[in-house]
Amino acid sequence: MVRNTLEAVTIKGFKTIKVLEDFEPKRLTVLIGANGAGKSNFISFFRMLSWALVRENNLALHVAQQGGASALLHDGPETTQEIQAKLTMVNEAGRNEYVFWLYFAAGDTLFFADERYRFVRSGHIPKRWVETGVGHKSPQLLSRADSHDRTAGAIRNIL
Repeated sequence: MVRNTLEAVTIKGFKTIKVLEDFEPKRLTVLIGANGAGKSNFISFFRMLSWALVRENNLALHVAQQGGASALLHDGPETTQEIQAKLTMVNEAGRNEYVFWLYFAAGDTLFFADERYRFVRSGHIPKRWVETGVGHKSPQLLSRADSHDRTAGAIRNIL
């Protein structure tokens, strides 16, 4: 039986993490590296995501508490305009994928330039992405999970 597992993570443009592509954490993952390598910021990314998926407007609150979007973007907004992420989670039924792009906006804030998710049943051809639109400041995954979208609910619960 496969438990809910984070299978792969891609993060681009978050704090000291310029590009982390298709990182595959295991049941026990130990982060080792020099100071400034991004170990704490890797954990901080999941803290931000956790905040965002609890309640509407929590992402904006978290961004403000961290010193604004400028403090979260790799080398600031002059260098990096967006945070990109792709998370792949597996369970006994199949694979859930969640992708989002947070883009820098006026007022030192972030908005969703892209947010989508899908479920792929084991052994089946991938379905089309469920796209949530652009311009929102809270993850639409949250409201879709609350409206009983099973895939959105599964992703929120795993994360």
